[in-house]
Amino acid sequence: MRLQRMTCTNFRSFDKKSVTFDQKKLVFIEGDNGSGKTSLLEAMYYSCFLRSFRCASPKQMVKFDQQAFHISLALEDDQGQPLTIEVGFSADKRIVKMNGKAVESFKELVDHYRVVLMTEDDLSLVTGSPEQRRSFLDHGLLLIEADYPQQVRTYKKILEQRNAFLYQGGNPSNEHGTVWTRKLWDQARLIQQARAGLLAKCQERVNKLIQRYFDDPITIKCSYQPKRYNQQQSYQEFLDSSIALFEQEKRFGRSQFGSHLDDVLITFANKRSRLYASRGQQKLIALLLKIGLLQEITDRRGPTLLLLDDFITDFDPTRQKQLAKLIYELDTQTFFTHPASCPLQQYLAPETAPCIVKLAD
Repeated sequence: MRLQRMTCTNFRSFDKKSVTFDQKKLVFIEGDNGSGKTSLLEAMYYSCFLRSFRCASPKQMVKFDQQAFHISLALEDDQGQPLTIEVGFSADKRIVKMNGKAVESFKELVDHYRVVLMTEDDLSLVTGSPEQRRSFLDHGLLLIEADYPQQVRTYKKILEQRNAFLYQGGNPSNEHGTVWTRKLWDQARLIQQARAGLLAKCQERVNKLIQRYFDDPITIKCSYQPKRYNQQQSYQEFLDSSIALFEQEKRFGRSQFGSHLDDVLITFANKRSRLYASRGQQKLIALLLKIGLLQEITDRRGPTLLLLDDFITDFDPTRQKQLAKLIYELDTQTFFTHPASCPLQQYLAPETAPCIVKLAD
């Protein structure tokens, strides 16, 4: 898959902005702060997930004093055929079209167009709350497993109903309560198994990348950690060991176990990355996890775009050279944003010349 051209109309600061990417594997988007570099990546991202990574409401992406925005992508699909995707938003209504026909579902869209994004905020994958690490896995699974969005919706509905039952004074261990407990436990296991499986694949890919491209004799380990119970437990074993847990649920009036509370432990050279890795090491871990995820999505679903929003600056020249080789050899089209000339460019061979897009204020 290659993104060849994109047009944004009344999107963020753009009246109408058309950009051509020349079929290049590497695209460097350069410009001063406020020139719209990140907005171009946001348009690519929104056209996949139908939500922004910068704001909660699409209204915030409409240019000031306008009522609607429109994004148009011209691509070459996985089979080398022309593909157009159009996304429009107006008055709380969103319209998505593919080759001129209305798209009815998220699944239909990601069957043809997928992106993985990396921004400075993704450092929280290592340093932030458990929610950030769960979100990393969930975003990947949305692109990989067709039924995962429905699994998540089902889980949220069960959790909401069980929480309402507990809030009203329900007993999670009586006959009525155990119906909701079993439903939540079963649905949580489906999500946990999917997350743990993807995490194991990402860990394997990350360590292969380290062995191939970096001199460091280190290993990154990622362990999925359900809260409150052991993944190996049967449902009956969980019930038998959860008397104190259920008392706590009655006291707080909400569920104290489930996939919405889980975390991922990431270690770097056998130490907790969040506590002991340097900022540069944390950034490298986060980037490698994203690249490992991209490789897994590509293998299981097809080519996927990599979007890197000004994420190379903090790396030293040795790391930049290693990353330039790694990223160029990925089987994907990669988009970088950077205020000036991208530092990776100096490490690329002449035959690998990127497409350079320069934006002005």
